[in-house]
Amino acid sequence: MDRFVTDAWYVAAESGDVGRAPLARTLLGRPVVLYRTGVGAPVALEDACPHKLAPLSGGTLRGDAIECGYHGLTFDPRGECVRAPGARTIPANACVPSLPAADHLGFVWVWTGDPAAAAPEKLPQVADYGRQGWTIGRGAPMRFAARWWLLAENLIDPAHTSFVHRSTVGGASGEDAPLRLERGSGDVCFGRWIEKSEPVPVMRTLGGVSGPVDRWQTYAFTAPQTGTVDFGAIAHGAPHTEAAMDAGFRIRTVMFITPETARSTRYYWFQMRNFAPGDDGVTASLLASYAHTFEEDRMLLEAIQTNEDALGVRRTVRLPIDAGGVRLARVMAALAASPAQRVPPREAA
Repeated sequence: MDRFVTDAWYVAAESGDVGRAPLARTLLGRPVVLYRTGVGAPVALEDACPHKLAPLSGGTLRGDAIECGYHGLTFDPRGECVRAPGARTIPANACVPSLPAADHLGFVWVWTGDPAAAAPEKLPQVADYGRQGWTIGRGAPMRFAARWWLLAENLIDPAHTSFVHRSTVGGASGEDAPLRLERGSGDVCFGRWIEKSEPVPVMRTLGGVSGPVDRWQTYAFTAPQTGTVDFGAIAHGAPHTEAAMDAGFRIRTVMFITPETARSTRYYWFQMRNFAPGDDGVTASLLASYAHTFEEDRMLLEAIQTNEDALGVRRTVRLPIDAGGVRLARVMAALAASPAQRVPPREAA
């Protein structure tokens, strides 16, 4: 699964990183420049002046317009040229594509497909975001030198945690626990209960959880960019209900992937938890622990990408634990094959 799904919103940057200075990003192989108007509205333009394709991100803001640093052509937030030094009239084709942009969930999102199809209601929604009793911690964005599908597939794979993340959210007791494909809030929901087990390290150290417990991992992915991991524990023998889970130790980690090029992906994330409300120390410890976890993912997925490139092949063996990825691949392929999807992956220069 390599094709980009273009008609969608993707995170381009954290909201606080977009201001009154041009910021360069690459989204689905396309160079984009971000900035804010004087009233704070986010702007996204193709990062190439139509004169000689100089990056506009190397230019200067003039009011709400951006001036190219090569010959001074200046473009307003709609991408229309409002000044062309040395020209009596502005050429009709002196314009740059403008991409819809919006602030949402603490990020600036950009719609990468047909602008006419962009709508705020299509922005990803996160259950319980802002709910009383839940504390939010925001992790540092990451960049993976790996194709976006490797990250998407990893975000619907609970089985890997028992082996890759033993020092944080995994444990040997889950190695052979059965996995089930479920209906959930995402397009694909894959998870398991690990019953009568000892709490994993993060539960013991930050939540004060002692065993034996029944713990769960549920991985959901809403195409084409949003992953959610619901992870927690309740006392062994307690009912496996939403109410019991909300009363236990529970962390929801929400992750957004943005394809950058055919071989690189940006990764944005935050957490919501129902314990230690407002405790900055716990927030910092959790973010550090999960950053370590995601670094383990990054190292592994980049190594897989290196092997794929060197061997010229993808994996050839399928296991029952791959059911979530198989289902997600079908969902993604259907989206990518729709008539609106026009932009193929581009290699980095």
